[in-house]
Amino acid sequence: PATTGWYVSRASYLLAIGRPAAQVALYHPTDSEWLGDQGSDSVTVSLTQQLMEHQIDFDYIDYDSFASLFTFEGGGIRNLSGQLYRAIIIPSSTVIQKAMLERLRAFAKAGGKVLFVGRTPSMVIDRTFLNPEGAPDLSFATIEPTPDITPRVVAALPKPDVKFEVACSSVKYLHRSLKDGEIYFFFNESDKPQSDNALLSGNGHVQVWDASTGKISPMKGARAGRGTVSINLVLEPFESKFIVIGPGI
Repeated sequence: PATTGWYVSRASYLLAIGRPAAQVALYHPTDSEWLGDQGSDSVTVSLTQQLMEHQIDFDYIDYDSFASLFTFEGGGIRNLSGQLYRAIIIPSSTVIQKAMLERLRAFAKAGGKVLFVGRTPSMVIDRTFLNPEGAPDLSFATIEPTPDITPRVVAALPKPDVKFEVACSSVKYLHRSLKDGEIYFFFNESDKPQSDNALLSGNGHVQVWDASTGKISPMKGARAGRGTVSINLVLEPFESKFIVIGPGI
């Protein structure tokens, strides 16, 4: 239908014009999986789901990108798109590359947060799996033995850009930053309506942009704070909603 086409077109445009704003990177432990560590893969999948359910925006990274494509800046690592990660989560692993370990130490020294969630690596390898070293010194990092996004993990992560008053695992979101504003895309994955007070990072007017009709409306009841806005987010079953914070129209 034409309505669906317009919705997809507008939604895609809004998500494309902004820079991804995730502050957290989830490392993909490829080396451990090459060794047949199925638990590592299972924990990575589980952490993916839990991060979304905790409204923690994140991106995947791997060894090659972290070792060569990122630069240290302002207590974080910046990718080629200009996005700044302030925390890295390492899922359960069997091994870790020496160069990766050294890079993580440097990241932590520069002010970044490194979290090992689940089993910590028992071996350090160089370019090959031959002649591995023993378990690494991880004193620079936060260690969470439980393979879950526990309160300890959440407390160690950067200040969130979305914080719900009451936990709501069925609501997920994406965040994009503009030069003069913020775009938040919320979606309710459940068949029940959801209503929650939410604190969002941003400054300026708060508007609801309807991707189906193109209509832009001020969001009633929004309250400005110091670098944040407080809203009451209401989503019908399976509904999605764009909320834009900025100079207004």
